[in-house]
Amino acid sequence: MELYNSFDFIGEQSYIMVDNGIATEISKLFIEMTEYSEEELLNKNIKELFNILKIGPNDDLEDIDGEKDYFLFTKSLDARFINIDVAEGAHGKVYIFSEKPNSRLDAKFTAVEALCSHNKFGIAIFSTPDITLLKANQTYLNFLDKPFNSIENSIGKKLNEIIKGWTGSSSEEVWKGVLSTKKPFYSDEYMFEFERGVTYWEASLAPVFEDGILKYCIEITTDITEKVLDRKRMEEQTKVIKKQNEQLMMQANLLNLSHDAILAWEINGSIIYWNKGSEEKYGYNSEEAIGSISYELLKTTFPISFSSIKSTLLSDGIWHAEIEQTKKDGSKLFVETRLQLIVDESGKQIVLETNSNITENKKMEKELQIQNQIIKQQKEELETIIDNISDGLTVVDKQGKYIRINKKVAEYTKKFTSLNNPVDKVGGSFEIGEIYYDEKGKRISLEDFPSMKVIRGEKVKNQRIVIMHGDDAIYFDFNATPVFDEYGKVSLGIIINRDVTEQVNYERHIKEQKELFEAILDNMQESIYVFDKDGKYIIKNKVARERFSGDFKELGEGYKATGLYDLEGNKMSMEETPIYRVKSGEIVRNNIVKFKKDDMEYYNIISGTPIYDNSGDFLYGVVSFLDVTDMMKSQQDLQEVQEKLLAVEREKNEGLEQAMEMKDEFLSFISHEFRTPLNVINTAIQTLNLVYSNQMTEKIKTYMGTIKQNTNRQLRLVNNILDITRVNAGRITINKKNIDIVFLTKAITESVYEFASKKGVRLTFVSKLTKKIIGIDDEKYERIILNLLSNAIKFTPEGKSIIVNLHSAKTNICIEVKDNGIGIPKNKIDVIFERFGQVESSLSRQAEGTGIGLSLVKRFVEALGGSVSVKSNLGKGTTFKILLPNEKVIEEKNEKPMIDLMTDNRLVQTTNIEFSDIYL
Repeated sequence: MELYNSFDFIGEQSYIMVDNGIATEISKLFIEMTEYSEEELLNKNIKELFNILKIGPNDDLEDIDGEKDYFLFTKSLDARFINIDVAEGAHGKVYIFSEKPNSRLDAKFTAVEALCSHNKFGIAIFSTPDITLLKANQTYLNFLDKPFNSIENSIGKKLNEIIKGWTGSSSEEVWKGVLSTKKPFYSDEYMFEFERGVTYWEASLAPVFEDGILKYCIEITTDITEKVLDRKRMEEQTKVIKKQNEQLMMQANLLNLSHDAILAWEINGSIIYWNKGSEEKYGYNSEEAIGSISYELLKTTFPISFSSIKSTLLSDGIWHAEIEQTKKDGSKLFVETRLQLIVDESGKQIVLETNSNITENKKMEKELQIQNQIIKQQKEELETIIDNISDGLTVVDKQGKYIRINKKVAEYTKKFTSLNNPVDKVGGSFEIGEIYYDEKGKRISLEDFPSMKVIRGEKVKNQRIVIMHGDDAIYFDFNATPVFDEYGKVSLGIIINRDVTEQVNYERHIKEQKELFEAILDNMQESIYVFDKDGKYIIKNKVARERFSGDFKELGEGYKATGLYDLEGNKMSMEETPIYRVKSGEIVRNNIVKFKKDDMEYYNIISGTPIYDNSGDFLYGVVSFLDVTDMMKSQQDLQEVQEKLLAVEREKNEGLEQAMEMKDEFLSFISHEFRTPLNVINTAIQTLNLVYSNQMTEKIKTYMGTIKQNTNRQLRLVNNILDITRVNAGRITINKKNIDIVFLTKAITESVYEFASKKGVRLTFVSKLTKKIIGIDDEKYERIILNLLSNAIKFTPEGKSIIVNLHSAKTNICIEVKDNGIGIPKNKIDVIFERFGQVESSLSRQAEGTGIGLSLVKRFVEALGGSVSVKSNLGKGTTFKILLPNEKVIEEKNEKPMIDLMTDNRLVQTTNIEFSDIYL
């Protein structure tokens, strides 16, 4: 947070001005950005304002970071991504909000925005890693329990706040997995229990990155609860049917008690069941009969061909007649036979044959009664099944009258048409005005309707009919089979229709996702390959397809066509190649390999991941190839040039180092020679001021002051040159002592109050610490702070302020010298710490310098184990920041205590010397 006397610098910005925690002024730009009126925000507590705007991901007013990304929500609940800067001055605080360019969600995610507007799927965008809901369509919100199914109660809240029981749920684990792996998640059937009950979802989570950082997650969700429940009901119905078949088999076993000949054979005539009555009637036991062809074993004489009988069985399911058969002993037997086609639970077609002796009428009547009772029971069971199947079933006679309609047809009619009840004849709905369409939207005539086709003797398979119910299209698949009489004429038509709307919508959804997935893959720079457990390529994106002229179908073909080498030039075996390592279950990351083909070399970065099924078995391998040939060749060329330049530079540097050493020795010698006469002059001035002060006129005193100031300037220059030469020669000496840095810094600051006051500059020392002992060289530290203060006073105009701020910063002590001066141009920031580096001043010649001071400051700070940095705004001021280790040293027993260092005259002398180039 920066301190200011006024907020004139704000200008045309989006801001809130706060005094004692209350918003006293709000800029017009902020009102426009948030869509709130000034009356809705003004005079409110700043914490309340942050809550109204739902600022996140962290709205801690005491921990706002200008470099961090935040978001807020407008009155219409649109997210705005911002940076927040806080400035503090004499009249309170100002919060400056800067909207990040091109950050609005409708611009970033145009495709997602389009999906949201359709409301076919639940779409939501969350920020990461805090999982805050930034945007959602109403379809998604409708999935939530009240009151979070409205936008005002959900947008800007975290997922665990809008879904009760989310914390600790499997959904939370899914989110944690996406955030940790940074990979998408998809489930075609996912269960979650809301307060309203158990629900089922088809859901996907797609992470979105910006500059390589995971910033958002997009959730696409479809409620498939009804579909799953329908499937479970079908499974239950299947169990019921299986149980009924088992009961039928039990009934078949009971037939063993019958004295009639009852046998069962497959549709080709092979006997699979032979009851005791058959043994008694024909003389063959079951071992002899089973496996034989029934009509061959009994030498059966049929009134029509066996192929015709099979056709009748397949179409009608039953055939009966009088036939002649031969027993094992050769005697003839005339029986009335009945053949019935049944289908077991595995779908196998079986013919049940019942044979009765015509001469035994009473027995025949009894068998017929039993058979009729079985048929009646089966019919009742069949009727029950028909009325409870999930498909609509209609039976129509040859005149076009509907003679059987199950409950599902009645339900479809009432739900999706303008009719209250089903019609009683084919074409009845057309007469009332119902309109039907095919998949392409073309109107269907009565002649093309499945009911009309079937009574014409046509078989209909999966004819799709579309009914418009309001704005919604309802899709049905029709299947119809005609039943012919013995004369080959249509006697009945069986029509089955199924509501496939969900299936059509799901297929459309899958197609859209597939097209989106393919578009993403085809627009990637990398070559993407997906192969199955057998090594067959099943997916290749556009780059991969264009990569090689040959169309490789499976692993190994590419290896045979091109040589693969590591960066050392060693040829890889097939098992060493990254793609085979992925097939072996290894995750490959950024493996650089070299390809050789047609006397050319290519470099690729290869990454790959194996994918396993629920049993842990290898399912797929996904591998990406990124062509970095140009980059690698550029690096090789650059390395050769750099090696040549380094050799030349090395020779040049050796010569420069020798010249620099000679220069430093010369400067050191000259500086020592200058210091002796300067010390003599300084001593003479002090003696004259002490002994003859009363005898000197004011003019002489002024000249003496000028001589003393210029002597100090020369001493400062000599000292700086000596220190620079010592630093360059590596002879800088550091004498650390355990000193109270708070006391020392305050004393140094107070020692220059007079200079600041004469310049008209307000100098303030601020510290949150009352005392802090650290190991430091006090003489070097004095030089550092005095040099920074000297520069601050030089370049701070009259009426401005300088603040010295000392505080803890983790494992360091931080000292900041902040002024409201002329500032430093950006192109000069990197120059000021160099030797003789200077910045042009607009203050004419009020201050002079050599450009050595800040170079020494940097060297001294680094010698103390710290660092120094600078931030500056031209025309607004400069802040120098020093970080020193927060640690003590082991002192020698004879070292001078801190109190002695501060009571001698050294600090005053040092201050006079350091401030000698300031003209007051």
